[in-house]
Amino acid sequence: MLAAFVPIWALTVVGYVAGRTGVLGFGAVDVLGRFVFYVAMPAALLDTLIRQPITGLAGEGVAAFVGATVAVGAVGIGVARWAFHRSLGEQAIAGMAAGYVNAGNLGIPVAVQVLGDASFIAVVLLIQTTILTPLILGTLDLARQEGAGGAGGGWRRCRCAAR
Repeated sequence: MLAAFVPIWALTVVGYVAGRTGVLGFGAVDVLGRFVFYVAMPAALLDTLIRQPITGLAGEGVAAFVGATVAVGAVGIGVARWAFHRSLGEQAIAGMAAGYVNAGNLGIPVAVQVLGDASFIAVVLLIQTTILTPLILGTLDLARQEGAGGAGGGWRRCRCAAR
């Protein structure tokens, strides 16, 4: 397990030291950050997902992932609702922050190092983008509509603007 994380930690330390010492210049942190976020990681993610078969949708690992995501997300929603008395939209964000995993940026390299392939991460990304994200966005839209008294919904506004 240590062999999987040491390269990631080493690269993080090298990046931190390079940023703190200014060895790459004043704007390097912003430029490299945008390059990694907009070019390098999407390319690596696409390359990995294209090469990995989506298998084991009913496997024990995926069931554990789904169960843990639901449980931790529910705890986040519950704490936001009952402990902090937050609105529906803030509860959705709390649940997402608690249960959503960084499967793309960190999950792929770790899965490849630990498991030897990224097929599990491909299934996790599929579940997150096809089920969790629409559920969260739908809840946020519902919360916005409730906040506007139900009259300012996104679909209604879109139809009115088209006239």
